[in-house]
Amino acid sequence: MKRLVILGVAVTAVFFAARTPAADVEGFHKTWGEAKKAAEAANKPIYLHFTTTWCGWCRRIEKDVYASPEGKEALKPFVAASLDCTVPRGQQPSGQAKQNLDLMRDWGGGGYPFLVMVAPDGAVLNSFSGYKPVPAFKAEMTKALDTWKEYRAFESEAAKADTKSYEHNAKAMRLYAKVQKWDRAAAAAEKVLQLDPKDEKGRAAEAAGVLLNVAQARGDDQKAQAALALIKKHDPRNDKGLLETSVFRYALGTFQDSRRLPSAERNKRLAEAIAALADLTSAGVKLSDAQNDYHLLGFLHSVVGEKDKARAALQKALAADPNSRAAATIRKRIEQLSG
Repeated sequence: MKRLVILGVAVTAVFFAARTPAADVEGFHKTWGEAKKAAEAANKPIYLHFTTTWCGWCRRIEKDVYASPEGKEALKPFVAASLDCTVPRGQQPSGQAKQNLDLMRDWGGGGYPFLVMVAPDGAVLNSFSGYKPVPAFKAEMTKALDTWKEYRAFESEAAKADTKSYEHNAKAMRLYAKVQKWDRAAAAAEKVLQLDPKDEKGRAAEAAGVLLNVAQARGDDQKAQAALALIKKHDPRNDKGLLETSVFRYALGTFQDSRRLPSAERNKRLAEAIAALADLTSAGVKLSDAQNDYHLLGFLHSVVGEKDKARAALQKALAADPNSRAAATIRKRIEQLSG
C-alpha cells in the first residue's frame, strides 16, 4: 500500500513533551562513527535510534522497550546508537546534530523516533518510524536480522559466483534494491537488461524500476523518464503491478524535487508528473490503488491551479473507495476547490 504523507493519507505519530535529554540510553553509542567501528569489530548489524529532546514517543520507547528485559534481548544481536537530531529553535543544524540529520535523511527518515537497522556498510536491513510496543518491536528486529543473514550470505556467495551471469545479476539487482545499495542495484539492473535484451525472462520492467529509483535519487529527470518509458514498454497493462507503482513514485518524487526549483522549471516538472499520472489513469489498465493514484493526480492539478481538473480527479479518487480512511481528506479537498 502506497502511503502519501503529503496528502495526509499517512501520519507519523509524534507528540511533544517537556525537553528531556536525548541520546543518553544505557548501552547505546552516541555517534554513527562509534557504532560503525564497534559493529565492524563485532561483525554485527547496527540499530540506530534518531531522536530529539522534545520527542515524547522517543522517551516512551526508551522506557517501555529499551529498558525492558524483552527489548534488551531483542537488541542484543545489534550494536545500538541513539543519535540526537535536536536543533535549537531559530538556528540552523550544525555539528553533530547536522551529521545525524543528514544520516537520517539519507535513510529516508521522516518523524521521530526514526528507527533504522543497517549493516556496517550502510545497507538498510529494516526501518520504521514511531513507537511500537515490545511484541511489534521484536518482530521488526527479527525482520532486520533475517535481511542481515540474507545480505551476508549473498555477499559471501558473490565472492565465488560468476558475476557476469544473468542469474547472479538478477539476484543482485533484487537484493541490493531491497537493502537500498542503489549503485550496486543499478549496475546489476543494467546487466539484466543487456543480457536479456528481448526480455525473454520477464525482468526488464523490474530492472527499469530499479533504474528509476536511482535516477530520481540523483535528480536525473532525463534518466528517470527513460526508465519510466522502459517500464511502460515491458508492463503496459500493469500486469506485474510495476507500471502503476513506478508512475506513482515518479510523480510523487517529481513533486518533491520540484519544490527546490525556480517557478518556470517547477511548473514544467509538475506538468510532466501530471502527464504521467493522467496517462496511467486513462490507459485502461487495472489499477490496484486507484484512490491514491487519482488523489495524487488531483493534488498536483490543484498545485498548478487547475481547479476543475483537480476536482474531477479527486471525485474519481473518492468514488474508488468512499469508505476509506482517506475519504474524509479527499471530501475536504473537493469542498475547498468548490468554494
